[in-house]
Amino acid sequence: MNIKSKKGFALAFAIIFAIVLTASILGVWAYVAHLMRETKVVDVRSKRGYYAAMAGLRYARVLLRDPDGLVFDGYHNCLIEGDELGGDFFTDIDINPDDLTVTITEWHTGCGWPEGEYKIIATYSP
Repeated sequence: MNIKSKKGFALAFAIIFAIVLTASILGVWAYVAHLMRETKVVDVRSKRGYYAAMAGLRYARVLLRDPDGLVFDGYHNCLIEGDELGGDFFTDIDINPDDLTVTITEWHTGCGWPEGEYKIIATYSP
């Protein structure tokens, strides 16, 4: 073997190695970028759900300033759907108002709690 063929082999090997290394780096970079986008989407959804649920709880507190205006069913529950909240809030955080439900439960005689107290549950499920 002469020296010229060895130099050509080393050059070809270096080029192939550089191509494989570049492809590997790009693949890992794309995978990490994909994971970061997915994590961001999940994080954004949970934050939106949190703010929607907090808005529902605050709205229930406003309604409970005058509990006589609430309509309770036979099980002492008052169900408030998200679209009753209205306003630009749901547009601002980009969620569907139908995904939020607020339940106000009136404690009554015989349930073990003092009458006239309420339990509020806000549920956000996209």
